[in-house]
Amino acid sequence: MLARIVSRAAPDGFTPTRGRLGSQEATTGTGTVTARGELYVCTWLFAESEADESAYPQVPGRPSSPTFQATYWRCVAVFFATSYRQQPHARHVLFTNTETIPSISGVDLRAFLQRLDVEIVRLPLTYVAPQRHFDAWRNQFYVFDIANHLGERIREDDAALLLDSDCVWIADASALHQSIRRDGVLTYVETYPVDWPANGMTREDMRAVSSDLLGYQVPHPLVYCGGEFLAATGRELQRLRPEIDIAWQALLNRQERGEAAFNEEAQLLSHVYYKLGYPLGNGDPFVRRIWTGSFGSLNTALPHDHGLVVWHLPLEKRFGLARIFAAVADPDSKFWSIPLGRPFREYLGANLGVPRNSPTKKLRDFGRRVHDKLRYR
Repeated sequence: MLARIVSRAAPDGFTPTRGRLGSQEATTGTGTVTARGELYVCTWLFAESEADESAYPQVPGRPSSPTFQATYWRCVAVFFATSYRQQPHARHVLFTNTETIPSISGVDLRAFLQRLDVEIVRLPLTYVAPQRHFDAWRNQFYVFDIANHLGERIREDDAALLLDSDCVWIADASALHQSIRRDGVLTYVETYPVDWPANGMTREDMRAVSSDLLGYQVPHPLVYCGGEFLAATGRELQRLRPEIDIAWQALLNRQERGEAAFNEEAQLLSHVYYKLGYPLGNGDPFVRRIWTGSFGSLNTALPHDHGLVVWHLPLEKRFGLARIFAAVADPDSKFWSIPLGRPFREYLGANLGVPRNSPTKKLRDFGRRVHDKLRYR
């Protein structure tokens, strides 16, 4: 039962408002937590308005519409539910610009998140890309606002994990937490070919921009570090902030002059990680971006993905994640009773196509595609 499981979230002596990250009314006098070495598990949802919509290739419809945004709200619920099952005593935080947490498919998401003791922090977007900037995922720079907020609010030896909402937790974060505390920052590397134009810019293009910003020639194509995974201690978040701001201002200046500039947050972060000399790929044992397409679509799922901690599943927003949401919302469903470890991983894998899409999942995915095609044609 969800009510029984959720009671595990509050250890003895825990005060729900202690160390909250939001408004000063909900925090201690300094806005920091009183315990040390804690793990913050975070995701975000930025709701665009009609005036600032950008492109989202994996989800049809208008980004400002409730139907479109409901896809991401379902992902948020599944993200926190899977994390809660793995680490109920972690500090779970949702960052959003919305004033109202909606009800989706009859589920009161605000009440649901409260039962999981998810703190909701309302945060504006200040890293606003110019209108003529790259037209896809323009709100991705919101992660910099979140990183700055966390750096200001958590202790230096706390660890923060900021992930995209279309991620699920298939194992507990203990080893991941230890690695953050050991290395300060973990990075996840996408091994794109040198000439592959990922989000409008190749790794050679990234090297050219990075060389200009640094004032010396970067000797190799820049390594692309995925922006869906930001993992750092409070100390390193403080170190990252001025470097992000320097690169951000350079991006704006280059845009103004019509020069090549980083198109999205991962490209800018890759430059900052290189500049600061952080290890590259030390987060790879824990997380992977997995494409789960069927019927000839891109599919990179592998059996050894079951040895990870987090799956990032961009193609499952409308499919497997939406179906798991229905189970997550039901306190009597298998989701809440199935044992952790291999049974839980296999349950998620069967619904999300890791390591393969079953005939049943393919059929259900196909039905969803047909439905959406008719609705949004």
